[in-house]
Amino acid sequence: MAKPLSFADRVAVVTGAGGGLGRQYALDLAKRGCKVVVNDLGGTFDGSGQSSRAADKVVEEITAAGGEAIANYNSVTDGDAIIKAAVDKWGRVDILINNAGILRDRSLAKMTDEDWKLVVDVHLNGVFKCSKAAWSFMLKQGYGRIVNVSSASGLYGNYGQVNYSMAKSGIVGMTKSMALEGKKRGILCNVIVPVAASRMTETVMPPDLLSQLSPEFVSPLVVAMCHETYQGSGDVFEAGAGWFAKVLTQRSRGVTVKWPYQPEDLLNEGIQKTMADFSRDAVYPNSSGEALMSLMQTRGDAVTPPSAVQPQTSGSTMKAARIFDIIKAYFDHPSKPGSPLVKKLGTTYTFEIYEGKKVGVGKSRKWTLNLKDGAGKCYEAEEVDGACTISLIDANFMALVKDELQPQAAFMQGKLKIRGDLGAAMKFTPDVLPKFDPSLADDASLSPAEVVEVFLKSSPVSKM
Repeated sequence: MAKPLSFADRVAVVTGAGGGLGRQYALDLAKRGCKVVVNDLGGTFDGSGQSSRAADKVVEEITAAGGEAIANYNSVTDGDAIIKAAVDKWGRVDILINNAGILRDRSLAKMTDEDWKLVVDVHLNGVFKCSKAAWSFMLKQGYGRIVNVSSASGLYGNYGQVNYSMAKSGIVGMTKSMALEGKKRGILCNVIVPVAASRMTETVMPPDLLSQLSPEFVSPLVVAMCHETYQGSGDVFEAGAGWFAKVLTQRSRGVTVKWPYQPEDLLNEGIQKTMADFSRDAVYPNSSGEALMSLMQTRGDAVTPPSAVQPQTSGSTMKAARIFDIIKAYFDHPSKPGSPLVKKLGTTYTFEIYEGKKVGVGKSRKWTLNLKDGAGKCYEAEEVDGACTISLIDANFMALVKDELQPQAAFMQGKLKIRGDLGAAMKFTPDVLPKFDPSLADDASLSPAEVVEVFLKSSPVSKM
């Protein structure tokens, strides 16, 4: 069995600790030696009224069990007074659990300014006021643990709770920013999203469900996050009925569209589908920096908006098209000559070939060489879909095919640009492309399949 967590000599402030989850947090911390300020205004769940009885009763429970606790009856909007109570009594504050909350549920059309303001004051401003008051002491100590209580409504929204869900969502963003500011100073800040019975949930949950959602099932995780051995910060956890899960923000790879584009372009079925595709390269950014970095990494894969696409004409002079037609026929051949390449490389390349004199300027066409699946295949692609993208102009591609230009030299000279999987890029050599006799490729009287037949008769095994 793991060594019991001790909170000896630690001081905690728990807001909204007169009942429900807050009470349980206070009891469990005190049970492990923590000195606790039990804060509760003593009002009803809608924020009206005031009474000292709720906080006093919890203090009585703690002291009767041999623990140390004092009551505090201030509103969380007076965070300075709440934290002062802890410092005046014990000289420090190590732990802050921002748990206090009220509900004023109404649909948006019926919500009053007071409904909005009171909920925001308690949940959002209360967390700010108490955290700011505790922060200066924690900075001096070089130590602190703050757990802010959010809600599933804050993560996912809920009908009739635009005020509550906004405030609880704001707590998540606030906590992540606090975590960034505090980590190097020993102050760790995290979020708990409890699913538990309380005064606020008993009006909307059936009795049989409430019995399965005791605060006792959530409190152990909160206590663990308050301990000095827990080193996570900026974490968000959902918990209830013995179930625990970490919550992350997932973002699809998305799609970068070349400017200029129109509103109609962004409603295009293909672009909408790519925007919502989480099956390929979805990311879990954990900071604004990571979010920006993943955005920048996709910019090289920009697609042309449908309104700007010009149909391909039969008069295209791109010589690479003929080569890729032959490569396609090569991989489609019944003898499967590309199998050794698939076995050796196991990756995919998209070749982005430009008609003009500079990569990235003018019209381009794309072909993907799949050397990962089956016996390999080659096809013209509408968008970049290879692990590694190789961009060059048509003339330089032809020089590459004819061994007149080496990939490494082309890259160093800026004639060839690579993005995507660097491991795949390192595997790319001229041998990736079948070595056809240029005169065969230039012979317009031969179909791509006929060029392949001639090539295979003279070289039955794929050169690698």
